[in-house]
Amino acid sequence: MEVWPALIFLSTLVLLGMPHGAIDHYLYFHLTQQPFRTLSLLIFVLIYLLFSFLMAGLWILFPAVCVCGLIGLTWAHWGEGDMIFERAQGHPVSWFFGLWRGSLPMLVPIVLYSENYRSVLHAGMQVVDPDISPASFEWLQSPQLLAVVVALLVLIGVLSWFFILIDSGFTGRLKWRWLGEEVVLVVFFLMLPPLASIGLYFSLWHARRHIRVSCRELGPPVWTETGIDWPRFYLWAAPFTVAGILLMSLLPVFYLKSEDFLMFLVGSYLITLWSFTWPHAVICRLLHKKLSF
Repeated sequence: MEVWPALIFLSTLVLLGMPHGAIDHYLYFHLTQQPFRTLSLLIFVLIYLLFSFLMAGLWILFPAVCVCGLIGLTWAHWGEGDMIFERAQGHPVSWFFGLWRGSLPMLVPIVLYSENYRSVLHAGMQVVDPDISPASFEWLQSPQLLAVVVALLVLIGVLSWFFILIDSGFTGRLKWRWLGEEVVLVVFFLMLPPLASIGLYFSLWHARRHIRVSCRELGPPVWTETGIDWPRFYLWAAPFTVAGILLMSLLPVFYLKSEDFLMFLVGSYLITLWSFTWPHAVICRLLHKKLSF
């Protein structure tokens, strides 16, 4: 596999990707209106990290199940991320909208890059099971799966747009914006290999949108009249970002048995994302619940 897509993907460790969820502690106390005290923060961090380490343990025990589960988890979380972004602007989109938007980064790359997609999943399993066969997930390259993926994309897209078109509350300008976004996203995921396209989408689309909504929800001092106070955001995000990088660094220390160190890092990062996305998704549910009323 080419080096540059992997480097783009790994860059999201510090470029908005992982940091976008690293202010969850601020968001949690804001949404629940609990006092931000040292003991409460320590309890929150402990539960958050225990949950993350539990999920990492599941990956170590059941890598094949978890690597497939990561696709479903990311699909749901990134789809909800676009729902949160739209609802924060007063657009009550349906769950089909989230299902459709989440399917784009997870399914479209399979259409032209099934071999690369399979290699990435294999890397995630090989971190904890170095003897796993390189032929794992060969079914991802079957013509039958390609037909199913295309049919599923068409079905979900049609259902999403059916509810958009029958809702008179959505203006024509808004619908054209959504359509334009989706055309751009589909072309984008067809043009670049998965690690590059998903890495760029993670940082520049999903993470950036989440940071904008979260900072606006939190208000001053991380949100100003001109928008996000980026230095303060990164200061707030630094502790959990470092924790995530440390978790990722533990895997090479204990499991490094691969000749392809770069793909081993990619696999380790997949495990890190799997581990931290679960508690992060819970915080996002709290945010979504607030925006839904």
